[in-house]
Amino acid sequence: MQKLINKYLPAIIANLLVIAGFYFLYSQILQINNGKFVYVLDDSYIHLAIAKNWALYDVFGITKHSFTSSSSSPLWSLLLYIIFKISSVNEFIPLILNIIFVCFSVFLSNSFLYQNIKNQWIRLSILIILLVFSAIIPVAFTGLEHSLHLTLFLLYLFALKNYFLNDNFKNIVHLSIISMLVVSSRYESIFLIFIVFLYFAFTKRKLIAVIPFAFSLIGPTILGIISLANHWSFLPSSLLLKGNYQFTGIESLFKVYIYRIILKFAENSDVLSVVLMLGISLFLLLRTIKNRETKIITFLVLLSILLHLQFAQTGWFFRYELYFIFIGLIIIFDNFAKIINDNDLEFDFKQKILIFFIAIILFSPLLNRG
Repeated sequence: MQKLINKYLPAIIANLLVIAGFYFLYSQILQINNGKFVYVLDDSYIHLAIAKNWALYDVFGITKHSFTSSSSSPLWSLLLYIIFKISSVNEFIPLILNIIFVCFSVFLSNSFLYQNIKNQWIRLSILIILLVFSAIIPVAFTGLEHSLHLTLFLLYLFALKNYFLNDNFKNIVHLSIISMLVVSSRYESIFLIFIVFLYFAFTKRKLIAVIPFAFSLIGPTILGIISLANHWSFLPSSLLLKGNYQFTGIESLFKVYIYRIILKFAENSDVLSVVLMLGISLFLLLRTIKNRETKIITFLVLLSILLHLQFAQTGWFFRYELYFIFIGLIIIFDNFAKIINDNDLEFDFKQKILIFFIAIILFSPLLNRG
């Protein structure tokens, strides 16, 4: 019993804080809008309209009259459709789902950290840092799919880690199913899955390279074919408007791609902070421990973040980069805990003070998100 309490108490306390945070922000929205609840972005109402018309009129569109390729999250639209179909259309459903998925993400994060961080109060502190610095609770009030995406991304990391520990067919199936779901929740997930595909292809593990990658394309392909059949583009219109796909030659490689990375870091010091800390933790992992899968996962996640910065958006309510800020911080804390544990490191008072101030400097850009 004591072991279970030690394992799950941080997640329970953190989720109580999550519910309190939701209640506070919900009350603020009602107060500002004369007792009327509204989502902070119109994108929420686009998803609600699509799910409503799909459930009531069998039309996947903003209006009941025609199909529109306006959803960049087929899984979120499908989830809303299923709930509307079996119950009724209710604008609070996206908010309720967000509360559920944020709480689930906290439990998954706690489980991920538990292997290397046994102290329950340290884990609780890390969970609070994750909640504050990722801005997951305010983002949840957009009524969009970001908390679902984060939950599935965490499950993908678990599945990938399990495969590295035991490369049997069962774990390939798990990884493939999660790959399909996570890309269907947000297309940006394809960056990590593509990097994983390349890694396994180069290491001559063709089965694990091809199957999860092929599964990840199922959702976008189905929606793309339906869109083409209805005289729309293969990709959702929001992706075509917001993505960065320009390439006209070697000159554009620098101007559009390399310059874009530099510009993104200049505009997003919080992202730069996470990338730097991931890089530092990877460097220390390579020098101090023998655990191979930890190094590989850190490297793959780091590369996927760079791909996101290159081809996708950041900013705008902190929502686009939320998943990799959250995941990156978990991996950073887990990596440093593993380095300390595997090397039996102990620090005197002066060293602890120095580490504390270094951590403040590195984490300070993330305060903009809090």
